[in-house]
Amino acid sequence: MIWFQKCIDTLFLLSREMKGRSSVREEYRPPELMAFLTGYSISGFAVSLYCQKKYYVREYWRWWVPNYRFSTFYVFATATNDAPESLRMACDFEVELPPQAPWFLSTNLQRKAAIRAYLDLVIERMRMDQSFHATLV
Repeated sequence: MIWFQKCIDTLFLLSREMKGRSSVREEYRPPELMAFLTGYSISGFAVSLYCQKKYYVREYWRWWVPNYRFSTFYVFATATNDAPESLRMACDFEVELPPQAPWFLSTNLQRKAAIRAYLDLVIERMRMDQSFHATLV
């Protein structure tokens, strides 16, 4: 099985060499609306999630190689000051995720999938934070 992986790696590197040099840049498009979702707790604090689709293009220097366009979803969250400290710390990061849903689905559904993935990351960060604090006590 290792030899198969080496063959695949070699073929990938060979195809990359044939394509030549390339560079990636952010593609300008009119700004899309930033989707957001706000959740309120019984305690009175709120958490807002934001998601925006960003576009990129990989431009190859050789004329016969077509440019490659791709997108990511930029997701971040904010929590009000009265939210628990662990939640505020868990929400204090931004992430760019590849599409989490098939390409043929609408942008709104892809945004929702990206927000769900971000929430999974926040939950995992909160779990890690709790297990870290539990070992200190």
